[in-house]
Amino acid sequence: MMDSFRERLIEQLNRRITKQARATMEELELTQAEVATWLGITQPALNEKLKGDTGWAVVDLVILAEKTEKPIGHFLPGFELKPFGEQEEEVVLLFRKLDEKGKELLLDFMHLLLHHQES
Repeated sequence: MMDSFRERLIEQLNRRITKQARATMEELELTQAEVATWLGITQPALNEKLKGDTGWAVVDLVILAEKTEKPIGHFLPGFELKPFGEQEEEVVLLFRKLDEKGKELLLDFMHLLLHHQES
């Protein structure tokens, strides 16, 4: 009984991921060749995923999220994965765009701001 539930859940997740991956590729005007290169697979292998013939791996979601600058939960609509709201998500996305010096400066500023608020 557990196996059939697990199989249905995997099928449902793969459909959701596929739908979101297709929509994101269209939104960002990404080619299958480009995304396949990101994932380290061939374009025909990506096409199999996009047709729903092959499943998605967790690493695929991590790479897609990183390369498209979208939260990993974007690829799993209906499953709440974000432990924070839109503002925090925006902070994280902007933080990722900073170089190392910028990240260091921002963290220093945030520590000063917190110290000031606690005073």
